[in-house]
Amino acid sequence: MTAKTWGLVSRALPAAVLVASCWGAASLDLAAGGALSLASGFLAAILILLEGPSRWIAAGVALLGQTALAFLNGAGLAGALAGDLRSLAVATVAALLALRFCGARRRRLSLRVLGLIVVAAIVPAGVIAGAGDAVMKGAAAGSSFLDPWATSAFRDGLGLAVVLPAALLLAKSPRYGDFRRSMIEAAALLAALGGLTLAIFFAPGASRFFLIFPAVTFVALRLGPRGAALGAFLVAAIAILGALMGHGPAALDPRLGLAGRLGLTLIFAAAVHFTALTAGGAQADRTRLWRLLTARDRAARAAAARARKAESELAEMALEPIDEVDREPSLSTVPIQA
Repeated sequence: MTAKTWGLVSRALPAAVLVASCWGAASLDLAAGGALSLASGFLAAILILLEGPSRWIAAGVALLGQTALAFLNGAGLAGALAGDLRSLAVATVAALLALRFCGARRRRLSLRVLGLIVVAAIVPAGVIAGAGDAVMKGAAAGSSFLDPWATSAFRDGLGLAVVLPAALLLAKSPRYGDFRRSMIEAAALLAALGGLTLAIFFAPGASRFFLIFPAVTFVALRLGPRGAALGAFLVAAIAILGALMGHGPAALDPRLGLAGRLGLTLIFAAAVHFTALTAGGAQADRTRLWRLLTARDRAARAAAARARKAESELAEMALEPIDEVDREPSLSTVPIQA
């Protein structure tokens, strides 16, 4: 494979992964009957991470796939296009705020940047999307403004919070070289986390789902930000699928419908994401600080050793006798010419 071909593949692969993830999230959104809004998070990640024509090509392909999925699901062409335009609007607002105020394209995403993305990009995008939905539904049905606004803002905000920070952190994973682990260890840890989540969500009883938090924390501390993002995505996917199938702690309350179960599951998934990304980011910052301090200490020790060596050489030179040949001629030894 030539260097040009490899460059094209390396640029196309992240776009293809994001587009496929967006289609998978759109499938979950359709299966939830409008109670989820996950696809907008991947659309926002496409708008943030990609540059140039590839950004708009990937966004167009993702929206085209969403339209096809919604149309095949029976939404009709007008309904599918309206849903895609709404998803694009939410993603655009979140991406613009994240790029303008949060530094989402930095080389490394610190905990401060991730917190800014949540506070300054995700929350306002959810609020704006909820206001737009409330205005349209209120104008159409003459209902109140507050209830549809709160429902839509809660759904869009949680959907963005579950997807966007982890997707951005996962895209920056090559920058975190301190957490290179073997494929066997990484696969074993993620498989154990997935097995634990499956056992908890598909087993009767709700007293054991808190075990996921120490498990995902251990994965984040061991695998770093990349493991934190992958583990959080894995837990969220299993939890959402379990809620759609009527499993999980939220299914224990018979009064909750599908929207209620998915809302509680999204809160749980957001808490898992917050725990994993915080642990992974803190461990990455600590490891980077330790590496910098170690490098500075090593440089200081090397400089001190060089200084001691130079000092000893100067001392030895001062103790050496001056030879007659090297001695400068004095006035008494210089012959006076008449």
